[in-house]
Amino acid sequence: MGFYFDMIYVGHGDSFLLTLDKPGGGMENILIDAGDGTEVDGVINYVKEYSGGVLDMAIGTHVDDDHIIGFKRLLQEITVKRLVLNPDNDLDRIVKLSKSVRSMAETTEIAGIVKSVATAKTVLSIARDMGIPVESAFKGQSWAYGDIVLNVLHPQDPEKRSRSEQEPWDALMMMEDKSTEELSDALRKIVSTTSANNSSIVIELVYRGKPYALLTGDIGGIKLRTIAAKQYPFLKVAHHGSDTSLDEDLIRQISPELAFISSGRVDKHGDPTDDILRFLKKCGVATVCSAKPVHCAGGGFAEGPAVISLVMDKPARAGFSPMEQDRCPNCISASGLGILYEKKNQSAV
Repeated sequence: MGFYFDMIYVGHGDSFLLTLDKPGGGMENILIDAGDGTEVDGVINYVKEYSGGVLDMAIGTHVDDDHIIGFKRLLQEITVKRLVLNPDNDLDRIVKLSKSVRSMAETTEIAGIVKSVATAKTVLSIARDMGIPVESAFKGQSWAYGDIVLNVLHPQDPEKRSRSEQEPWDALMMMEDKSTEELSDALRKIVSTTSANNSSIVIELVYRGKPYALLTGDIGGIKLRTIAAKQYPFLKVAHHGSDTSLDEDLIRQISPELAFISSGRVDKHGDPTDDILRFLKKCGVATVCSAKPVHCAGGGFAEGPAVISLVMDKPARAGFSPMEQDRCPNCISASGLGILYEKKNQSAV
């Protein structure tokens, strides 16, 4: 048994296809995020080619646009057996909340939150119209596939927390009946603490009984430090390698040998940052980016987007070739973690 973990180029956003062997035969296809929609054709084409146009599960790690807008088209063009997205499919709750928040959209930051809530509402509405079951994912849940187990490490179910334990974003999602003043206060906390990112679904992949991968969404480094109680050979770097995602101490705590960073060719936010790349290199982490970062000293992917596939105990996917090891000073295979392959110009598949 083995698996593929594919980083699909979507610019400044995330989209990963995890394909793994099922104990009884066949493959399970799981898409984690779908990008901001600008490269959704490439995501759809890729899923059609390598999963036969069927996803057993699609996961939206959190409601930021650069992770879930792509689902608006993908859910209508790909057969999706279930969608995992927090908040869940209680549309009345989301509609009421979005109306309350929209009335206070006085700043750019708050307007972004309003847009994210509206996007989540649209995605959930499309899922409902397409007859796709929608689930939430909270700490303690898991999906087992023989040698491979996916465990949800974060977030905790907000309804099971004490008030002091709630993240501002979670608290806001439960404030439909609160006053405008209380909602405004919750919004200010979100803007200052980026709690939308800290609500990300964080998943660990356990392979043959051992922690293998930590998949982090956009969670902040401060929060991740409290979650990552184990060491993981593979790390999906959070938040496109922004300065809030990691520091040197956290890298040493997780102790990855290989890391993926999903970001744009000319990333409008400047991610991944020079500090993050420097920390990873200093700690000896083989780092692979979906596109050449502004701060990269190596060749990067100057010629165009690519899909990077980490292959564990499986043959290479058709159409892929071994990754060019001289592409980046950090792009080196980590022994025992699988083999890296690349597929260039995936948007033309």
